Amino acid sequence: MEPGAAWENTVNLKGPKGKARALAAALLSVLWALCPPTFGDPTSTQSLRDDQAAAWADFQKGEYEPIQGTAIEFQQFEKTGQEVYFSTTLYKNLSNPNNLSQLLEWTQQNDGSDVAWTALGLCYIHVAWNFRGNGPVTSVPPSALQPFHENLAEARTCLEKAAQLNPDNPYPLAYQIEIDKGLGAPETVMEEHFQKAIQVDPNCLPAYWLKGSFLSPRWYGSWNQLKDFYMKAGKTAPQHSPVRLLVRDYHTEYGLSLPNEAQRVEYWSEPEVWNDMKTAYGDFLEDHPDYQTIRCEFARYAVMVGDREAAEAQFKILKKLKSPDWKTAGWASLEAYQKARDQF
Repeated sequence: MEPGAAWENTVNLKGPKGKARALAAALLSVLWALCPPTFGDPTSTQSLRDDQAAAWADFQKGEYEPIQGTAIEFQQFEKTGQEVYFSTTLYKNLSNPNNLSQLLEWTQQNDGSDVAWTALGLCYIHVAWNFRGNGPVTSVPPSALQPFHENLAEARTCLEKAAQLNPDNPYPLAYQIEIDKGLGAPETVMEEHFQKAIQVDPNCLPAYWLKGSFLSPRWYGSWNQLKDFYMKAGKTAPQHSPVRLLVRDYHTEYGLSLPNEAQRVEYWSEPEVWNDMKTAYGDFLEDHPDYQTIRCEFARYAVMVGDREAAEAQFKILKKLKSPDWKTAGWASLEAYQKARDQF
C-alpha cells in the first residue's frame, strides 16, 4: 500500500457507503465480537468444516445433538490455538433471531446442553440490540428500552445456566460481557467475566473483542484504554496465540475512526504502526497459512501503505486460489482486487 496512490482502487470509503465504513469504526468491536468474519476456507481444516456443515444441516431439520459434539470439537482445537473462528462462527449461525423458536425447542428437549443455552443466550442478546439500535442512549425511545433490558435479562439467565452446565466452555462467560455493556455494569463486573473466560480458554478472542468494545470511546472508555488493553494483550500473548492479532485490531479500528481516507492511510503508513500490523499478520499466517481471507486483507493493507515486498509475497500465494474472499477482506470490488493482484 503506497500512501494514497492505490487507496481508491483498494477500498471504497467515498459516498454514502464510505461514510458508513467510517461510522462503522465506532461499532467495530461489537460487530467483530458477535459476528466475526469467517476468515478463509482452510483446506487443512476441511474435515472440521464438513462436520460444521453436517451439524448445521441436522439443526435445520430439528436434530440438535450433532451440534453439541461439533461445538466441543471446535473448542478443543481453539484452546490449543490450532483453529480460531470455528466456535464463534457456529454460535453466530445458531443465534440468528430467526432461530429463536428452534433454540427454545432444543433447550426444552435437552435441558443439559450448554451449547443450546449459550446459543439461546446470544440470540436474546441479538434480539435486545435489535430493539435498542446502536445509537446513543439519548436516541433510544423509552418503548425500546424495556424490551432491551428484558431480553438482556433472559440472555443472562441462559448464559449463566450454560456456564454452570459446562465450566469448560468460555463462550457463555465471554458473551456476558456484552450484557454488562448494555446494562452499564461496573467495569469490575465486566472484568470478572473476562477473567473467567480467558482462564477457561486464553485464546477466546470474543472475550477480548467484547472487553475491547466495553473499553472503547463509544461506550465506557477511551482510545487510550483500548490501545493499552489490545496492545498489551497482543504483544504479551504466547508466540502462537491468535490473541496476537489484537495488535492489528487496534490499529484497524483506530484508523477507521479518523475523519477521511487520507488520514487513515497516513496513520496505517506510519512505520511503527505498519510494523505492528505486518508482524501481527505475519505471525498469524505463519501458524495458520490456510486462512486466505486474512492473507487477502494483509495484501490490501500492504498495497495501501506501499509495501510492495509484503504485497508481492501475499499475492504470490493468493494467485494460486480460484476465488479468495476479497469482499470480507475489505476490497472495494473484485475488479479492484484483481487489478492490484495483477500488478505483482
